[in-house]
Amino acid sequence: MTSRPGFLLDEHIPLAVAEGLRLRGLDVLHVHDAGLSGSADGGVMQTAADLHRLIVTRDVVDFSRLAGLYLRHQRPFPGILFIPPSIPERDPGALIDAIIRWTARYGVSDRIEGGIAWLSPDRSPEDDRRVHEPRSGYQRALERIGATI
Repeated sequence: MTSRPGFLLDEHIPLAVAEGLRLRGLDVLHVHDAGLSGSADGGVMQTAADLHRLIVTRDVVDFSRLAGLYLRHQRPFPGILFIPPSIPERDPGALIDAIIRWTARYGVSDRIEGGIAWLSPDRSPEDDRRVHEPRSGYQRALERIGATI
């Protein structure tokens, strides 16, 4: 059965993004609200897995490594949405729009579980094709960002 995912927003994402997404009907928890401010990324990843929430983060390097460890040890995790540099940090509205767009197009739990996705800053068809990186595209996504695990 498919369902819309819940989200866990990483610490560096403004609280305004969480509020904006909640106002638009999404199930969102910010690490601050979960009592995880200042927690290590591993703790955030474990909480996301425990609560079955997608992580939304700009921290590509650390969370790519964690995803690799989870996959290597066959530990389930709901998935990770990476925010590209093309979505400005100082524009919460652009991030809200990107998450809403992703959820409308790809946002069912079973399509991202155990994988990663890249948010897109606009609605161009080319960007939409690159948004979803399921488990089978995991290595391609790591190569794109130059991460090693």
